[in-house]
Amino acid sequence: MADEAALRRPGLAVLAWVLLRVGATAFGAHLALLGAVQREAVVRRGWLADTRWNDIVALAATLPGPMAVNAVTCLGYVLRGPWGALVAMLAILGPSVLLMTGFAVLRTGLGDSPWLNALFSLLPATVAAIVLAAAAGLGRAALPDRFAAGVALLAGGFLLLGQGRGLAWIILLAGLAGVLWHLPRPGRTGGFALGALAPALLAAGLALAALLSPGLPGLGTLGQLFTGFARTGLLMFGGGYTAVPLFQQLAVEQHGWIDPAGLAEAIALSQLTPGPILTSAGYIGQTVAGLAGNASALAGMFLPMAIIAVLLLRSLENLAGTWWMAGFLHGVRPAALAAIAAGGLLLLAALPDPARSLPVAAGALYLLLGRGLPTYWLIPLAGGVGLLLAGLTGT
Repeated sequence: MADEAALRRPGLAVLAWVLLRVGATAFGAHLALLGAVQREAVVRRGWLADTRWNDIVALAATLPGPMAVNAVTCLGYVLRGPWGALVAMLAILGPSVLLMTGFAVLRTGLGDSPWLNALFSLLPATVAAIVLAAAAGLGRAALPDRFAAGVALLAGGFLLLGQGRGLAWIILLAGLAGVLWHLPRPGRTGGFALGALAPALLAAGLALAALLSPGLPGLGTLGQLFTGFARTGLLMFGGGYTAVPLFQQLAVEQHGWIDPAGLAEAIALSQLTPGPILTSAGYIGQTVAGLAGNASALAGMFLPMAIIAVLLLRSLENLAGTWWMAGFLHGVRPAALAAIAAGGLLLLAALPDPARSLPVAAGALYLLLGRGLPTYWLIPLAGGVGLLLAGLTGT
């Protein structure tokens, strides 16, 4: 293997171009995006040693927030420093953000168009099926033992009884339970090098600020969008679909920025883009406050966690092996799974016209789990069926 110091480092323009192409074509959620980045940056161009890339992916997998975007941001930092991190994040998100912005502009411009309403009429049922299928796919990995299963059952029960409220506290309490479950036993080590402390403390301070910032007085709409989605990023453990109940709590219940059907539209349209479903934050922001709201929501969703990931890249190699980090993740992963499953069930319960929506949701779930249909085919199919039913029934 080539020595890492001897590997070729790309210029910012080349880095941006390569990642823009990956961001425009990597359909299939974060694993597809990570695989495409590895092929382009590590295998084909030799920008990074494969062991170093694996370390970056492992780091991103232990953190909340958008895993693939955090990993690509760390790649840019390793290659070209802070500017490389910024360029990498913007390039990998750019195509999806532009598509979602176009969808939002189209939706706003056409307003209450009958054919557009028909096109979107079955999307809430389809999104509920997508969320439930995501929970089913994560089940085995998130439930390795009885402790994890118990956490998932308790978290899911509380979320369903509370209609999704209190999700942040449930996730944090689950992490604390995991830490207590993993308390050191004789012979177990869990220290870390003092050199890792400074960036880790800075990252922890930024995380605490993001968690507390939505409660600051005097925030306008743009500030609420930024801080609300920044806090959401800190509470996302278990992949992009964890954002669905968090978005619902933030945008629907807390601020009333969008109704449940509008949230379902945002999530559904994000399935048509090659990027993470978290770009739907921009759609929500644009619905509330135009392009400035779009930018504020996206900045809050991605920027704080990207900075935290870069900071921890310099220290988490020492922290990842500690007993308390393992315990925290042991608790939050099943809680995140419960949040996804509860979110899907709550979406089902809120569907309009259950006589038509529930069969559509059941059919979509069968296509996802039984036939393996990709979501980016399922969404256009649901839109076409909605138009067909509207044409046949005149509604």
